[in-house]
Parts: sequence; C-alpha cells; structure tokens
Amino acid sequence: MTNNIDDILNHYFEGISTAGEDKILKDYFRGHQVAPQHEMYKPLFDQFDQERESMIAPRFVIPTAGEKGKRRALRSLWIASAGVAAVLLLCILLLPFKDARDTQQEYVVIVNGKKISDPQKAKEYAEAMFTQACAIKKENYQSLGKAKEMQEMYNAAKIIGEAKKGTYLLTTRNQ
Repeated sequence: MTNNIDDILNHYFEGISTAGEDKILKDYFRGHQVAPQHEMYKPLFDQFDQERESMIAPRFVIPTAGEKGKRRALRSLWIASAGVAAVLLLCILLLPFKDARDTQQEYVVIVNGKKISDPQKAKEYAEAMFTQACAIKKENYQSLGKAKEMQEMYNAAKIIGEAKKGTYLLTTRNQ
C-alpha cells in the first residue's frame, strides 16, 4: 500500500494524477493510518479540506409569498418616507424664513471685518478703493510703456538692419 501511495504522490506532484488517484490520496490523509514517511504531506491535504469547506456557498432561503408582500410593503413605506423627507428638506432650504418684524431689508456691507450699514459711507469707501486701484494700474502700465520703449530703442535686429543701410545714427534719447 505504501508503494502505491508513493506512486500516486509522485503522479500528484508531477500534475498527472487522475481524479480517482486524487480521491485515494484525500481519503488516505483524512484517515488515521498515515505512514510516518507521509506525515509531512498531511498538513497540505488538511489545508485543502479546510479551503474546500470555506468555499462552500451559504444556503439561501427563498421567501414565501407572505414574506414577499411584507418586504414589498416595507420597501414602499421606506420610499414614501424618503420622498416626504426630501420634500420637507427642499421646503426648508428653498423657502426663506421671514420674521414679521423684519419687513425692511437692511443694507449691510462688511469691510475689513466691520459692518457698514450706511449706503453713503459704503459708496464712498468703494469709490476710494476704485480710485486707488486705478492709480496702481496706471503706474504699472507706465512702467510697461517705458520697458517697451527701451526694447524698441535697443532692438538688435533693427540696429543691424539700419547699420547695413548706413542710416543708423548712434544717439541717446536721454537728453
């Protein structure tokens, strides 16, 4: 029997064993009469059995007609309550709350963390900021204009072209 098991093990590890031989090996290693020279293979086949048991799919119970009706009613109840909750949420978010005493709308502008409720002061502050922004813009564009003028004045291609024609005079514009 031991020689037979050795031959089947050789076939198994070479990948040429048949389904019958695999069954013989499984039955042999499940039993209690495993030869001492084969004891080292027993954990391998035990692991295969454990994996097979863990891979068995759980049984599903098919609900009866009465259970289906209860589930359908419960699902309908959940859908209806979710719809009511959505409508309430939209009403709360989209309809503004107004206090009966608050009929006049207040004019408030927040500048540097301070509330300015006087429209005239807010307008003056906005005009001052606009004037300041225009001054900064004008100053920056003047620098850009000077840079373009210098670039045009010292354009190497233009200087070389005019020098070849003989019309270029070396002058400075800082007079």
